[in-house]
Amino acid sequence: MVSESWYSKDLCVGVSCKLDDPRRDSWETTMSKIDRSEPDAELFDIPRGHGRLDVTWAPAADSR
Repeated sequence: MVSESWYSKDLCVGVSCKLDDPRRDSWETTMSKIDRSEPDAELFDIPRGHGRLDVTWAPAADSR
């Protein structure tokens, strides 16, 4: 079995991973066309017909 991984410290993500196991299966995944520019703010708009719900989390009361 051969395993190979490439990790980007700058992006904090694995950008390539390859596994070759003759007994089972082989696969490879690679990020490509990585665009480091700021995304369009419109991508983060709430879609029409949907709303925002603010929820405050509180731990469950101790039932002892």
